[in-house]
Amino acid sequence: MNYITDDKPIVACSTGLDQNTAIGIIRLSGFTSLDYLQDFFKINITKLEERKATFCNLYFQDTLLDEVVITFFKGPRSYNGENILEISAHGNVFNLKRIILSFVESG
Repeated sequence: MNYITDDKPIVACSTGLDQNTAIGIIRLSGFTSLDYLQDFFKINITKLEERKATFCNLYFQDTLLDEVVITFFKGPRSYNGENILEISAHGNVFNLKRIILSFVESG
């Protein structure tokens, strides 16, 4: 099977954006290094342990977006074979869209 790919990261809400939920899960994939996402965190995310949930704050341009739990899945041992950072955030639709837009705008 052949797959068409590019080198641009992907950001998507895996829990959906049609209604509020307790927790919304946003997945980022397609990045080669966690350094690419460091500006969103005040902790050193390059030191994240694979498959271990870490509580931290998520920022965009020094503005606190949310308190989140992040989990790093290193490719090829991930859902799609690529590096994935999974963000568990508060599931308000407005909040999830704001987080996704922040990643899109930074790209």
